[in-house]
Amino acid sequence: MNVVIFSGGSGSDFLQQGLYRNYPELDIKIITNAYDNGLSTGLIRTVFDGNILGPSDVRKNQSRHYALKYGKDEVYSFIEHRFTSTDPVNYVSEYFNSLECLDKKLQILYEIVAAYFKVVPEAKSIEYVDFSIGNIIYGYLAHKNGNSLQAAADEMRSILNIDQETILNSDESLFLQAITESGKILHDEADIVDYANEDDKIVDIRFATVDGGYKTHSTFCTRAVKAVEQADLIIFSTGTQWSSLIPTYKCKPEWQYSFYELIDHCKAKKIFLVNGAPDKDMYGCNGDDILDIVSDYLPIHKMTIVSGKTDIAPSKHECYIEDFGGAKYNKDQLAKCLMWLYFDKPSKDSVFVFDWDNTVVGRHGEYKEFSRKNVQLLPKNSYIITGNSGSKVDLKGFEVYADGGVNLYNNKKLLSCLDKSVVIDEEFYDKVKSFIVKYGFNVSMLQDRGNVCLSIKPLDPKYRYVVRDLLRHELGTEYDIECTGRTTIDIKHIRNNKLIAMKDIINKCSGPQIYFLGDELESGNDSIIEQNKSSLGVTTVSVSNPKDTYTFIQSIR
Repeated sequence: MNVVIFSGGSGSDFLQQGLYRNYPELDIKIITNAYDNGLSTGLIRTVFDGNILGPSDVRKNQSRHYALKYGKDEVYSFIEHRFTSTDPVNYVSEYFNSLECLDKKLQILYEIVAAYFKVVPEAKSIEYVDFSIGNIIYGYLAHKNGNSLQAAADEMRSILNIDQETILNSDESLFLQAITESGKILHDEADIVDYANEDDKIVDIRFATVDGGYKTHSTFCTRAVKAVEQADLIIFSTGTQWSSLIPTYKCKPEWQYSFYELIDHCKAKKIFLVNGAPDKDMYGCNGDDILDIVSDYLPIHKMTIVSGKTDIAPSKHECYIEDFGGAKYNKDQLAKCLMWLYFDKPSKDSVFVFDWDNTVVGRHGEYKEFSRKNVQLLPKNSYIITGNSGSKVDLKGFEVYADGGVNLYNNKKLLSCLDKSVVIDEEFYDKVKSFIVKYGFNVSMLQDRGNVCLSIKPLDPKYRYVVRDLLRHELGTEYDIECTGRTTIDIKHIRNNKLIAMKDIINKCSGPQIYFLGDELESGNDSIIEQNKSSLGVTTVSVSNPKDTYTFIQSIR
């Protein structure tokens, strides 16, 4: 499952911790900007004549993920160490030598810092007061990669061996400025962060270029666009809006649409988190005010709004309010709440219907660990609907609708056929058998599954579609003939589909909300449920593999 988080540096801390602790199987990408210009971040930018972006927010996101994966070891401590010294070369050398860690990663990081002081003449011309070693590392890596902070982030991802990808909205070095109601200009990002004047609020931002010019919008790069387009869930995290988040939203993508339209049109479900406590850059603004401001850049009206406070008027913004136990979000509760909302609020009182192959269990032995967990954790009020044979579903204590959906099994034993009109008679069986002989295949390749489905296998994948088309020509339109798996053709009556099973389950379980999970909702044998979900009153959930199904099961409240 692909998750994109729009983040600043620290604002998504609890969110990222909660997701990693509770859903480590998620593929998470962070999209951030790097216009920070305060403290050591600003100084490292001056060392390189303003030609690199501020590394602090990239550093924070990557070191956070490193700590979640490996713990706050000496590699983490080295990156996040801050120092004050008039002799920075010796200080860093002595600090490094004091560390007991022999990790190769630490040695590489130290060599980067040493190269910075050796190669960059300006490195010794600034004061090192409360200075971040990590900012030196990222700054030098950006410098040696053509002033690209994105290249530095990618190199650090490799050095640290972390999974999470951090993507910059843009690699162009710009400096953030803000404009207030009275027209006053805040010339530095650090001033925006600390601005707390409700009598003269910030109303806009702009971007200063290295050569002294100005831009009204930043750029949203193609790599970030692709991440958004491929996302299943997009979370707009908490943080300082004017200084950390709106600079990403106020952009022009490197394509034909605006950023607003990009977010509006993408397939992902979108969740916006409202800050639990006000930040100085929006001093005096309540939840409604924040949403009004951000709605200039994001299609807020199409998002699920999540807040721990009640300062959002339901008549103005539809919002899900949850008590997270204080001004700050509870990291685990927040993560579970977001996944529960993403999957349309499944509860233990609901009824769950699962496709089998590539939904509960992986095909051909794939996703073994998640397949095992899914089988163990299936809620007791669950059913299986599969196009495969029920005799092959190794699951005790659950009813299984199989052979297309019309045959009901329990513990691999066939109990009944729900629609006798789709039973394959002897005459049709002989017709398919004659076809096999006619085209030179072995009769043993024909298998009868519960008298309602015939399978021909194994077939060479190169010829399967040719054989399928020949069968369709000879057998007519009354039968559904499809290539399934990797080497199989299935033949069944066109009325034999998963709709039969779903209607039977609905009759048994009237009342609770019913969820259907499948990996082929757009096309394949799950699509008939998707096409009829409104009339059935069923909530459908699209999954890509058993990892997604595991995430769904974990989200049930």
